[in-house]
Amino acid sequence: MKRVFLLLLGMLFFLQEAPLFAQQSTRWHGYLQGRYENDFTCAHGFSIRRAKIWINGEVPESQKWTYKVQAIFRWQQKGAFVLQDVYGEFHWRKFSLRVGQMVP
Repeated sequence: MKRVFLLLLGMLFFLQEAPLFAQQSTRWHGYLQGRYENDFTCAHGFSIRRAKIWINGEVPESQKWTYKVQAIFRWQQKGAFVLQDVYGEFHWRKFSLRVGQMVP
């Protein structure tokens, strides 16, 4: 799982370097869901229930290709990052073809 997360981070940094070659619109999104627990004894505090980050945009030097990479962190899954959506999409006239992994 660490390798997948490091690969994702590497892709994010690589895609950020692309504007040196072409104007690109990469959009970053994300949210964090926290929780405060208190059982009126000595156990209380904050925790992160869910954190999601995703980027999407156009492939550099191509107006027909777009991409999306989305990862989610869930505390219930032992605090692991999971790739949820990773896909590329080809647009041609009124049609599009999407290839990759998508979670409904």
